Amino acid sequence: MSSLVDNLVDLLVIAALPAAILAAVYKFWTSGRVRIPKPRLGLMNLGGEQFAAILNEDRAAFGSLFDSVVVSTDGSIPQCSVLFLYANVASDGSIGGAVESSVRQFAAGAGAALVVVASNNPSEHVAVAHQRPGSRDASLVFTIDRRGDGFGRFFKEIFTLMKAGKTMPMAWAKIAPQHESVMPQYAPATIFLPEGKFVVFR
Repeated sequence: MSSLVDNLVDLLVIAALPAAILAAVYKFWTSGRVRIPKPRLGLMNLGGEQFAAILNEDRAAFGSLFDSVVVSTDGSIPQCSVLFLYANVASDGSIGGAVESSVRQFAAGAGAALVVVASNNPSEHVAVAHQRPGSRDASLVFTIDRRGDGFGRFFKEIFTLMKAGKTMPMAWAKIAPQHESVMPQYAPATIFLPEGKFVVFR
């Protein structure tokens, strides 16, 4: 009788293992996520007419995926979940025409979980920009080549997946796997630095 009980206990333990593993995996994947039920998009133009057209293109392409959109053209940093910054990055990595010296400082000022420098900037300037000071509480994207309307299409797909519950790194890997053979031709040339907690919109 005791051996039967022991066997039953062993079976119960073995059966519980997959559930425990799944629970551990789920906890690992969700512990770093920040769920934003009503995401707000900030569009900040530091270049005036130079960037007005592309700002309007981006708003039309994916602004409807956010609960609200705020546009800043006077240098004030909008409070938002996601900040798109239209600016020239100087050779020392600073943001031209701004008091804030780094993209990370813009992220902190906006309270954003993601900042996208949405205007084209030279790769050598971007390489310096991400080394400038500031807290690493937000993911950063630097744009080297928007590739026309591919930029808006790409981020519309990214934010659509984030509204479905995927984090940005997961959405990015799904849309633009890092291999030339499967990279969509419309995808913009960017540098993505996943920092801070990963955000989902739901």
